[in-house]
Amino acid sequence: MPASSGFTIIESIQLPPDNRSDDIFIQRIENSTTGEKGMAIYEESRRGGFDSEHWHHRGYILDESSYNELSLLMSMKDRKEAISRLERLYQNHFSEGEITVVWDKGFTMPSS
Repeated sequence: MPASSGFTIIESIQLPPDNRSDDIFIQRIENSTTGEKGMAIYEESRRGGFDSEHWHHRGYILDESSYNELSLLMSMKDRKEAISRLERLYQNHFSEGEITVVWDKGFTMPSS
């Protein structure tokens, strides 16, 4: 498992809220020490009782092809289209499309 502390968020795109999370960010991450590249997903929910806030921030190593596809999506000039495509991938748990995530090899991203 990679050391999460060495990862830097290179780019981040916010997706619209869904039935679980109020804030959702798909992030492109890189580790300058190991050369590993991947994706992080930040999800935050403020639903529930007063002062109730829950968040998850997980990172995943991607193969080169998946990382390049993520980079292309995130750098699209048409931001609405990029968000729409990333949202579809997110809703389908990245099980369809060009980005392959190995869910059982995820790691917790450090809190800032």
